[in-house]
Amino acid sequence: MYGEQGTINLNYTQVQGNTSTVEGGGIDTLSDTLTLHNSPVNGNTASNAGGMSAGGTTTLYDSPVTGNTATAGGAGGGINAA
Repeated sequence: MYGEQGTINLNYTQVQGNTSTVEGGGIDTLSDTLTLHNSPVNGNTASNAGGMSAGGTTTLYDSPVTGNTATAGGAGGGINAA
């Protein structure tokens, strides 16, 4: 998922098994606000930030981030927050 501006809310959504050649295998966002409720982020792959790359305020409620991989040895196998 990619988002550039505004607010993103995920509720009861699995972010799983995604791949990116750059950042944020599961989620790549520069949004002002990212909120996940009961939305696991797992098994994603990217050069950097395998699970998610978040540029704004990020809040996770009961949303585990597990089993994500940064393949280029870059920042954030699970989360890279700017």
